[in-house]
Amino acid sequence: PVAAPVAAPVSIPVPSNCSDNCDFTFRLDFFAVDRGCSWLTKNKQKVNARKDRYCGKPEILSACPATCSSACTNDASFEFTTYWTGVDVNCNWITKNKIQSDARRNKYCGEYGSNCVSACGRCAAV
Repeated sequence: PVAAPVAAPVSIPVPSNCSDNCDFTFRLDFFAVDRGCSWLTKNKQKVNARKDRYCGKPEILSACPATCSSACTNDASFEFTTYWTGVDVNCNWITKNKIQSDARRNKYCGEYGSNCVSACGRCAAV
């Protein structure tokens, strides 16, 4: 007997409306300095204040949906096992280490992007 063919798993891509524009910058309100989407979440202690101040601006919300939009969130209950270490991690692990975030996105977002929408749509921290 011949086994029936098995369809390969299909990964759902990150919706285009949940990907930050990594070339976009905006001027800070109190300093003559331009920052990108990743700046909004760079400092964990200031993330809520920064999002409250800047994400309400239409041009920033439009350019930084993975960071700003409540529709672009990671599945908080989702965990996956890392390939090399076999450790169970959540979506935030993908962007936790700014040096490794691009490599982690390339390795894991194809398979887990539909669960890790925000992590997979964000720009690398600079």
